[in-house]
Amino acid sequence: MKMYQLPFLSRALSIAIFSCLFVTASLNAAVPVIDSPLTESTDVDQPYTYTITATNSPTSFGAASLPVGLTRTVDTISGTPTEIGVYSITLLAGNTDGQAFETLTLTVNAVTP
Repeated sequence: MKMYQLPFLSRALSIAIFSCLFVTASLNAAVPVIDSPLTESTDVDQPYTYTITATNSPTSFGAASLPVGLTRTVDTISGTPTEIGVYSITLLAGNTDGQAFETLTLTVNAVTP
């Protein structure tokens, strides 16, 4: 056995250990978890605001199937719903580790006199 092989093996072993640690860290990624309420209600023709919140530092948000009168800006859904009904709104929160989806059920009620 030659003496210079030991540093070579140590370097190779160090690379292998680093590679295993890197893969382990990647497998334990912190994907967002949406934690804002998933059931809401409001009255028709009344201003409404909802904020999408999530754990693990989301950097992007989304919302699909919004009722007429509502829009999304970054993490906030707001506006004035103009139609009565029950709406299933798909929420999204994402970061570099992945995306999370949840469904918000929004009930828009008739205003009682």
